[in-house]
Amino acid sequence: MDVLSLSMVLYAMVIFCGAFIQGSLGFGLAIVSAPVLYWLNPVLVPGPVIMMALSVAAINLFRYRRTISLKGLGSAIAGRIPGSLLGGYLLTVVSGDALTLFLGSMVLLAVLVSLSRIRISATPATLCTAGFLSGVMGTATAIGGPPMALVMQHESAENMRANLSGYFVISSIVSLVILFANGYFNREQLELSLMMVPAAILGAVTAGYVSHRFSQRLLRHGVLGLCTVCGLVAILSVIMG
Repeated sequence: MDVLSLSMVLYAMVIFCGAFIQGSLGFGLAIVSAPVLYWLNPVLVPGPVIMMALSVAAINLFRYRRTISLKGLGSAIAGRIPGSLLGGYLLTVVSGDALTLFLGSMVLLAVLVSLSRIRISATPATLCTAGFLSGVMGTATAIGGPPMALVMQHESAENMRANLSGYFVISSIVSLVILFANGYFNREQLELSLMMVPAAILGAVTAGYVSHRFSQRLLRHGVLGLCTVCGLVAILSVIMG
């Protein structure tokens, strides 16, 4: 097996794991995969990871289409657009190392928020704010799920998966358009994305069949542990040079 083939297998494994988690929880592909993929090949972040998240979100949206509620999503999308524009701008002025530190820090912040007892009601104002922060983080680093998940975390599991999926389908397209316009999603990245889409689809479909067999608490703790390791690896890779 040549180096390119081995690399693609590694990429696919990482994407599969991230897609399985997002298929189970409604978000998490980027949190798990972005730090690892950026370490393996910076070209994969943010565009290709966003493309993978879009693929999984579309599958989840179809799966939970009967429970989606459009209430509030308009506010979130309204915030996402200016946030995505700011995130696209940050890519033009921030160095690669600074972006890695930001990515790792956002992952660790997401873990801390998930472990906290913070309760935020899903109002138009909070959804718009979460959409803005999600746009900045999602476009610059591909990790845009935590702000929206935090606001929606008190909904039922199916509603959360459905509404997050609906939001991510629209917001991922917005981010990809902005990245393309700024020259940060080119033909090479598109080709890599298309090669990895099957791994994302397989992970999401597998989650649909087996995720109900796992304790949500156990899965959540496993995700948080994995995210912590990924975030620390991203930060240490810059500090240790």
